Amino acid sequence: MRAFSKLTGAVPDADAIERYLTIDLGVAEQHIRSLRDKDATRSRVIQELQAMAHDPRIEVGDPIVFYYAGHGSTVQSPHDWGNTDIQLILPYDYSCEVDGVTVNGIPDRTIGALLAKLAEAKGNNITVVFDYCHSGSASCDDGLIPLRRARGIPSSLPIPADLDRDILSSSSSTHRMSDVLPGFLNQCLNSHVLLAACGMDELAWEEQGRGCFTRALLETLSSRGFDPRSLTYADLITRLPKLAG
Repeated sequence: MRAFSKLTGAVPDADAIERYLTIDLGVAEQHIRSLRDKDATRSRVIQELQAMAHDPRIEVGDPIVFYYAGHGSTVQSPHDWGNTDIQLILPYDYSCEVDGVTVNGIPDRTIGALLAKLAEAKGNNITVVFDYCHSGSASCDDGLIPLRRARGIPSSLPIPADLDRDILSSSSSTHRMSDVLPGFLNQCLNSHVLLAACGMDELAWEEQGRGCFTRALLETLSSRGFDPRSLTYADLITRLPKLAG
């Protein structure tokens, strides 16, 4: 049984991102991998990220976008990982039992290792867009604004010390994805640029069936006089409206 409520805006957000890529930017549909709802399992998310590193259609230096909208969480790391908090994205089958094993979230260090491997194979022209938050409460609804829900939940599922050991041991990168700082993050790492909906102690919200961050991002990218072909991340961050978190 899934341990958290279904978000209403994650799939419409993914649909809107895909429309922007195909209609506004002219990206071919066959170059997009989309995982929605029951297809967005832990194993499939990891498999698709791994597959891109071996996709012959992607040449070195080609732009790559990884977009995630959904729930996130933060848990204490296993002792072997050091005394720190681990940020997670939560796949559709999170906390479900599959083949006798309870499915965990995907830790930041696992995503970081997969992106580092992808960058080694295809170059670091990679943009990661996350519309979720790392914290939540037992009730993620906002009592002040109807149909407003946070995209984060508390997690009590411990992380096994050997989780994703095969992925981490095969990567030359040992860094975790950087902690998300307050506001929109535009931090150039060795492997990718990360645009995040909120900071570590803030909340990412969806309202009336759409994610606030994704809506603002697409409205900014589609605004008149805004040419994505000459876009810099600094320009984008400057133009994005400040969202309540």
